[in-house]
This record gives sequence, C-alpha cells and structure tokens, in this order.
Amino acid sequence: MAEPVQVFMSYAWKDNTVPPGDPSAKNGFATALCGQIDYWFNLADPKPRLWWDRDNVDDAQQFRPAIKQAIDQSSFFLIILSEHWLASEFCQKELQLFRQRWQHEDEFEFKHRIILVHKTQVPKEKYPALFPEQRGLQFFSVSGQDRTETPFYHRGRGTEEFYAMADDLAQILIKRAKREKWEPPPPPPPPGMKVYLAKPAPDMREHYLRLHKELLDHGFNVVPSASAEIPLDTSAATKFIDDALTDARVSVHVLGKSAGHAPADLEP
Repeated sequence: MAEPVQVFMSYAWKDNTVPPGDPSAKNGFATALCGQIDYWFNLADPKPRLWWDRDNVDDAQQFRPAIKQAIDQSSFFLIILSEHWLASEFCQKELQLFRQRWQHEDEFEFKHRIILVHKTQVPKEKYPALFPEQRGLQFFSVSGQDRTETPFYHRGRGTEEFYAMADDLAQILIKRAKREKWEPPPPPPPPGMKVYLAKPAPDMREHYLRLHKELLDHGFNVVPSASAEIPLDTSAATKFIDDALTDARVSVHVLGKSAGHAPADLEP
C-alpha cells in the first residue's frame, strides 16, 4: 500500500493560543484550522495526511527529532504566516529542513510545495527568499484608509468566512496531493570525496542546483548543502565558508555575469 501524501504544517505557538478566562474559547487558530482540514482529508480518496506539532513547541525548547522525521516524510509545507512565524527560529529551521528535504528540485519546483495561510498582515519585504510568489489564502479582511484588520478567527471563534476559507484550503491540498507521487527522502550523503561547491550568483542558481545534484548522484560529499544560506554578517559568513572548506579536496565555482554573495564589508 502506497504511503499517503503528507502535508507538514508550520506555525508559531502564539498563533494557537486562546484568551484566558473565557470557557467558550476552546481552540486556537491552528487547532481549528487543522480540524477543518482533517474533516475533508478523511472524506478524500486517496486520503492525504496532515502533520502538525500539537505540543506547541516554542523557541525555548529543544528541536525534536520527530519534527525532522515528519518533514522528511512530507511533500507539502503549509505555513500559518504571521509576524510570530517570522520571529520564530523554530519555524525558520523547519523551512530550511524542508528545503533540504527537496534539495534535488530547482526553486521553481520546490516553491510549488509551499502553501501560505495568511493569519495576519505581513509585508512582502519580510518574506524569506524561499517563499513562492503566490497570493495564498487570507484569513482576515482589511478595510479603511488605515487598513484596519479584522480576523476571521477571534477569541476562539470562527466566522463564516473562516470556515469557507478553511474548506477552500483543504480542497486545494487534496487536489495537489492527488497529483503528487510519493518520493522517499534521499539517502544521506555518501562518505565520498568532499567537494566544496561555492554558492553562486543569482544568474547561475539553476546551473548550480543541477551540478550539486549530479555530484551527489556520483557519490561525492558536496558542501555546503544546497539549502544552506551564507550568513549576512562578516564573521559568521567567514566561519561558514571555512567550516565547509575543511578537508575538501576540490573547490568548484560556477561563474556567470553577476556578482555573488556579499556579506557586510566584504567583496562579493
């Protein structure tokens, strides 16, 4: 029997809280949304599977191996987007792990695996580079010149718009799951010769990803991983590169017309 297609939901625990002292407010936003999705998943054929961390992990806790394992088994990455999500180191790590899971895909293919659920307004300039260019599903309305935000789920209660939008989201996920063919996660890198493949300029990104995959396929230990990003500050960027270069037998640089990565105060 084939494995069900799994959707991993990434959210900040602050987006699943309920107001204290209100006995009628039983569920937070994430719990209510998952309940609607699970309802439709159970009616679908074949049935997708939704995975989310019900323990409301925050950044003060240790990242659990179970989350990494769940990401490795997931074909789609559902993000409850808010300022809380952007501020969460846990959520950022989940996104990086999901990119690593699908590192053999180019950016165009990979970004189709991300679905955005807008819980609150977040300026696009704050989006991580891995985010797709998509409108996503908006769970609030905006009105007036001051762009007053009215949430579809407030104090543990959902409006009609919330349930309609949640149902639309479930149907989108079901359709994507039907088109998806399950792929097991790739095996860990072999203990082959270590090759340093430098991060490219944007115009050579596709060539870099293809070369990264071909080197892995031929048994080389390629560093850094395709999903790893060079830090922005000088000292961290230097350490990142030095650590990757340690014991590497070959250094490969894919050159194009554009300048490459430029940490603070350093040349590209």
